[in-house]
Formats: sequence, C-alpha cells, structure tokens
Amino acid sequence: TCNDGGGPMVLRNLEIHHGTGMGIQGGVDDLLIENNYIHHRGRKPDGTPWGTAGYGMYVGGRRIIIRGNRAEHNSGNGIRCCNPQNAGYWGYDFVVENNTVRDNWIPEAWFNGQYVPFGGDGIVLWGTTGTIVRNNVVSGQHDFGIRLLKSGNKVYNNTVTGAINQGIYIYDGESSLVTNNLLYGNGSNPEYSGDLHLGGGSGSHNLTGVDPRFVNPTAGDFRLQAGSPALDAGVSLPEVPTDFEEVSRPQGSAYDLGAYEYRSGSALRG
Repeated sequence: TCNDGGGPMVLRNLEIHHGTGMGIQGGVDDLLIENNYIHHRGRKPDGTPWGTAGYGMYVGGRRIIIRGNRAEHNSGNGIRCCNPQNAGYWGYDFVVENNTVRDNWIPEAWFNGQYVPFGGDGIVLWGTTGTIVRNNVVSGQHDFGIRLLKSGNKVYNNTVTGAINQGIYIYDGESSLVTNNLLYGNGSNPEYSGDLHLGGGSGSHNLTGVDPRFVNPTAGDFRLQAGSPALDAGVSLPEVPTDFEEVSRPQGSAYDLGAYEYRSGSALRG
C-alpha cells in the first residue's frame, strides 16, 4: 500500500498472491507497475473466498503506467484505476498496456463498509481521465471486460472475450474513443448483452459478434489464425506502434484488430 502521493516509484517483477486485501493499492504520482503477477487476492490457499474484496490493483494518481502484468483469479476487479468517492484516489494520464487480465470475480463481500455483489471487471477506469488502454488481453470476467465511468480516454487494440456483461462499456453521457478492439463472446447476461456499449463515446473498426479464429482460446491463446476477420481490418493509430508482444504494427496492409498483430509468413499471430 502506498498513499503519500509522491513519486517516482517502481513496482516490478513481484508475485503477490492469496490473503485478504488488494494486491497493489494506493495513490501515487509517477508510478510504474510492470511485469507483476497478482493472483488469488481475497482467496484462501484452497481457492475459496475470504468474503472480502481483493482486487489485483486499486491505484490512483497522475502519470501512472501499468504494463505487462498478469492479474488473475482475484476477488473483484483485475485492474481498477482510482475511485472519485475516496479522498486521495484521483486518476489522470494513466497508460494501461500489454496486461493479461482473466477470471477475476467476487461472489459477494464487504468492502469499505459496503456490500459488494457478485461481479468483477477486468479493467475499470473509475473516474480516470486522459488515459489510454491498449494491447490488453482480458478474458473470462464475471462483470464487464473494460468499463469506463468518465470521459476523455482512449481504448485501442484490446482483445476482450468471455465477459458476462459487455466486453467494453462506457457510461451514457461519457465520451471516450474506442478503436481497433476485438470483442467476442461477451454479454451472456441479458441485462448487458452484446460485446460493446459505447454510451456517449465513439468507436470505429471494432470487431464484434464474429468468430475471430483464436489459436486456442481454451488454453488462453488469443493470437489469431490465418484467415481471421480481424486481419488488416483496423486503422493506423500512432499511439499503438506495436502489439502485445512488441511486434511492430502493421505487419500486413493495415493494423489488425485486438492485442496481437499477425506476423507475415507465420500461420499464427505472434
């Protein structure tokens, strides 16, 4: 936990797992959170929940980079960026990139004196503005894949699949840009059905409702096979020069959709 608002600070190459509470929590400026493995927070060693929320990350501040982390099997959100209701949890100018977020969920718990029902977002920008979310792979979430409460953010080239609610959800009246994302198999909950809810935002070149031909989704391999409808279907984005594996974009005639860029001469993405 870090809450002094000062920086810079680096949290890198850590494994944080099991026990109660958040994996990483606090409000710090100029923070780099990189290449960490955060799992089973809010879970007992046998995998059952403690009955309290245990998000992978819960951070606020300015100029925070969250890169290359794995957040999985936590009790709540995988990556949560700030909370405007709590003093000290602000959020400006985040970069959330190249993270793997999967199967984070909480059956029911108490958090900060409030009851938290069943759910768990993959990545949630809860009051964060000026943020870019790019090249993330989000799967198997029990709420939304990526959720945005405030305006002024960019959501580019993410792969989101298997969320119970929509893959990407922007609140009505809030404006953010959603481009080049690959969304498939989300929205099994009839109340939040479908892959994408733009709210007050705008979006283009997003693949929804079409089988993208993942390599092996059961094994968590969301690279693309040759012939995928996501190949060369995007637009160029200077903010996304490389993919999840640092492969330069584009490899074909145009950007591919989602987190992975297909390599020329290979049957598989990456």
